[in-house]
Amino acid sequence: MGRVVSIRAAVFLLVGCTSFSTGGVQAGTPETHQLLKRIFAPELLIDKSLPPLEPEYCGVEIQAMVAAAWSDLEPGLRDAIPNQIRPLELRRPGDKGIDGTEVCDAFLDSEHFRIHYSTEPEHQPQGYPDLTAVRTLAENLEAAYLHHRDVSGMGVIMPDGERGGGVDLFDCYYYLLPNGLFGWASGMDHVESACENSLNGIFAVTTDSGTRNFESQQKCTSEHEYYHLLQYAYNYRQSSWVLESTARNSEFHVWPEHANPWGVWQWMTHPYYSLWDGSDFHKYAPHFWIYLEAHYGRDFMTRIWKRSCHQNVFDALFEEVAELGADLDDILADFALWNYFTGERDDGRHYDPAY
Repeated sequence: MGRVVSIRAAVFLLVGCTSFSTGGVQAGTPETHQLLKRIFAPELLIDKSLPPLEPEYCGVEIQAMVAAAWSDLEPGLRDAIPNQIRPLELRRPGDKGIDGTEVCDAFLDSEHFRIHYSTEPEHQPQGYPDLTAVRTLAENLEAAYLHHRDVSGMGVIMPDGERGGGVDLFDCYYYLLPNGLFGWASGMDHVESACENSLNGIFAVTTDSGTRNFESQQKCTSEHEYYHLLQYAYNYRQSSWVLESTARNSEFHVWPEHANPWGVWQWMTHPYYSLWDGSDFHKYAPHFWIYLEAHYGRDFMTRIWKRSCHQNVFDALFEEVAELGADLDDILADFALWNYFTGERDDGRHYDPAY
């Protein structure tokens, strides 16, 4: 029930939810440039007094931002953006694509994962030389692996070969990420599979949880980034909103007692945004998928990803809804109604009975 209590604690009213614009980051805006500087090149900021960012951004979202703004970025900022945050076509040739991970000079192996961590003071895991945090991260990832293999039906991520050093294991990097990032997932190589846009990849989790609960942040971030590589196994060519909202929803499946509906504030304060707007934290709100799963089954999101093997998720959504004999206009209207009956207006008949 943790999922429901968190959702019902906020009031959000969707007025513009019938818009089908895919939204996205606006290229070249001063806000975009400033954010990228704060994360990757604070020395380029005009205002040096800006405080450090809390770890609140996923590298997959920032990668979409970089792609949208690339042509307008100044050369110094371009150079500062690491390869794993760049889209594939913008990466430096001949590079492994994992800039910065050289600080990870040690590793711990579990059954399916190799956790690369650092012994350098700035990047050390919490409690070092005690490796409890590293072992717990491995345990969290094993839990995510088993859930998606045996419960959600998403399967397992594509093998990354020698990319991260753990030839037979999936590679996760655990170190202090650039300012503002809680994690990143980076697609690497195209992989032959039943899906035409499949990538393997590696991922990272920051050792800094900021002001958030360390245990919850580590669990949810590791699941979130692992899920991105599950998405890439099906079709990495999806919108930022799709990638982030479904990854956030997956946190509720694996860690319902720790996940929270981050992004709800953007829904509350921007009711005129498109349902699948990809700007700011709006994309992290998972409740459209929560609504759909309440009506059409807990595996609804997995069914959509499997349909997206050769198409975008929006087309897959339209197909799935049509096969169910439902009408998307009716779904959106009812979804708006559900979001009205929250907070002080909660009548106990909408989000609550669903879970």
